[in-house]
Amino acid sequence: MKKFQPKAGFVVQAYRFALDANAAQKWALRSHCGAARAAYNWALTWVEASCSQRTAEATYDIPEQQLTEWRPWSHYAKSGQGKRRGRAMGRPRFKSKWKARLSCRLTTGTIRVDTDGRHMTLSRLGTIRVHEPTSTGPVRRRDGGSPAAFGRYEPTLLSSLRLSFFAN
Repeated sequence: MKKFQPKAGFVVQAYRFALDANAAQKWALRSHCGAARAAYNWALTWVEASCSQRTAEATYDIPEQQLTEWRPWSHYAKSGQGKRRGRAMGRPRFKSKWKARLSCRLTTGTIRVDTDGRHMTLSRLGTIRVHEPTSTGPVRRRDGGSPAAFGRYEPTLLSSLRLSFFAN
């Protein structure tokens, strides 16, 4: 898998925000998370169907060149082939609608903290209120000394956002 490399001169930072979504926004967040789970399960079914088909074809003495195309699940396949460090991984499992964590990743479209510091704009979800202001306040030294600097998260465009949704 390709690793993320920031461009020269760029600084990469991560922030975590608690969102105060209204009822319609909570429904939209749940919908996005459910769609991500459904897409994961579809891809897992697609890979397992390919594997099962190849196994069945091999029992009919079909030559290797004529077998169904192999669709690898990248980390699992590399682990099984011994190309990945660490212990062997188990087979990926389906995500249950009732047990899986409601989470999704937004990587395209608008992702930004608005200038008022109290709202976040997400693609296809619109503007959602942030539970606390996005300013960080004074930064204290570990030894308890005076503030080393004051930081504020400036409104900017974010390139990726992972949402974990916890319903109350």
